[in-house]
Amino acid sequence: MKKYTVDRIVDNNIVVLLLGGNEAITRKVPLEQLPKVGEGDIIEASFNEDGTVREMKRLTKETSEARSKAASLLEKLKNKQ
Repeated sequence: MKKYTVDRIVDNNIVVLLLGGNEAITRKVPLEQLPKVGEGDIIEASFNEDGTVREMKRLTKETSEARSKAASLLEKLKNKQ
């Protein structure tokens, strides 16, 4: 399985994933195939040849750490001004 970040949910039914390590590579997946994800979540997923999700796991610890890091960086930027 590869790691992805949930970038956004488009039109309430398409999840746009960014490949971990190379966010230039995106994958669009119907929301019903990834029902328990939100923007910013980090997941591991594998896909069938037809593009459907074979397996998916939310990485809650990594998601939490990434959100904390982002919040910390944002706070530093706010304090510079």
